Amino acid sequence: LQISSGRPAYTKSAMALISLGTAGMLLMIVQGLTFTGNLVLGKMLKNMQWPFWRMSAIAGFLTALCMLVLCYLRHTPFPAARMRKWVLLRGIFGLLNFLLLLLAVLVGGSPGDVASLASVNTILAALLGFVFLGEQLLFLHGIALCACVCGAVLISKPSFLFGGADGAGSGWHAYVFAVAGGTAQAGIAICSRKSGDTSPLWLSFSTSLVSAAAFGVLPYTALLEDFTLHPLVETPHLAAAWIALIFVLAVCTIGAVSAGSQWCPAAVSTTVGTAARMVWGYLAQVVIFGSPLESLTMLGAALMLSGVLVMACARTPAAAAPRAQAAADAAGSEELTDLAAEPSWEEDETESLGSYIATEFSARMPHEPSPSSAPVRQRKASAVDREVTAQRIGAAA
Repeated sequence: LQISSGRPAYTKSAMALISLGTAGMLLMIVQGLTFTGNLVLGKMLKNMQWPFWRMSAIAGFLTALCMLVLCYLRHTPFPAARMRKWVLLRGIFGLLNFLLLLLAVLVGGSPGDVASLASVNTILAALLGFVFLGEQLLFLHGIALCACVCGAVLISKPSFLFGGADGAGSGWHAYVFAVAGGTAQAGIAICSRKSGDTSPLWLSFSTSLVSAAAFGVLPYTALLEDFTLHPLVETPHLAAAWIALIFVLAVCTIGAVSAGSQWCPAAVSTTVGTAARMVWGYLAQVVIFGSPLESLTMLGAALMLSGVLVMACARTPAAAAPRAQAAADAAGSEELTDLAAEPSWEEDETESLGSYIATEFSARMPHEPSPSSAPVRQRKASAVDREVTAQRIGAAA
C-alpha cells in the first residue's frame, strides 16, 4: 500500500535508507520477474488450449476493481484534468507492451530473445535527442547503435546471413512484435513521468481497465484468436486458480511498473527494466522450457545489453546555464506585473513531446517544466511603493 500510494512512509527501518530512485529501480527488477512470469504463463495456457485472453480480461477487471477500492479507502485524489490524458495513454501503452511482447512469444520467440530485441527503444531516444534537441550524436552513440544492430542480427539469425529458416524456427514477425513492444515500453516510462504527482494507483487502474476491455473484446474479432470457454466450465476450480495466478502477476507487474517508472528517469527505468526482463527471460527459457542457450544468441543478448548501458552512459548533462538564465528572466518578469497569473498549463502541455522524450532519455537530470509554465508570483511591494502613514505628535489644535 505504501508503494501504491506514491508517498511511501519513511520509518526508522532499513527501507528508510533507500532513496525513492533506488526503490524505483528495485521495483523495475521485480516487474521483470512478474512480467516474464506472465509471458510464460500465457504461452503455457495457450499450449493447453485455455482461453488465456478472456481469462486475462477477468483478471484485469478484478485488478481494476481492487485499485478503485484502494483509491477510495485511501482517499487518493483523482488525477488533475491536465494529467488525465497521460493516465489514459499510460494504460494504452501498457496494453500494447504486454500484447505485442506476448504475441512475439506465442508465435515462436523465446522470452529472453524477445526481451533483448525490445531494448532498441534506447536507440530511438538518441535519435529523438538529435532531431528535437539538436544534440550531437557522440561516438558512444555510434558504438551503442552498432552493438544493438549486431546483437539483433545474432539473435534473429536472418536466413540470408545464416542460411536455413529465419530465427531458427521463429518467424520474422516475432521480432517485429518484440521491437514494437519495446517502443511501447518506452511509452510507459514517458507517460508515467508526464503524469506528475498522480498516484500510481490511478496509473495501475488505467492499465488494468484498458487491458481488460481489450482482452474481453478482441477475441470476438479477427484481430485476436482465443480458445473456447469450455475448460472454464468443465473445471471451474482449476480455472479459478489460473485466473488468481494471472491476477497476482498482473497486480505486481502493473503496480511495480507504474511506481518504478514514475520514481526514476525514463532512461534509468527502461535500462533496468530491460536488463531484468532479459535475465529473467533467459532463465525461464532454460529452466521452464528446457531450451538450450546458443552461443550466438548469448553473444547477441550481451551486445544488446551493452548497447543499452552505453546509451545510459552517453547521456548528456542537463544544461544548467540556460535554466539559470530562464529563471532570471522569469524573476525579472515578476517585477513587471502586479497581478498573480494562473499557471500556464496549456503551454506546458503543448511542449514538444519529442523534446520531452529526448530530454528524459538523453539528459542525466530528470526533465523539469519550462519556467514559462510555472506560476507567476505577485510582485513584492518595494520600499518606495509602501505607503508611509503619517504620525501625529502632540495635541491637535
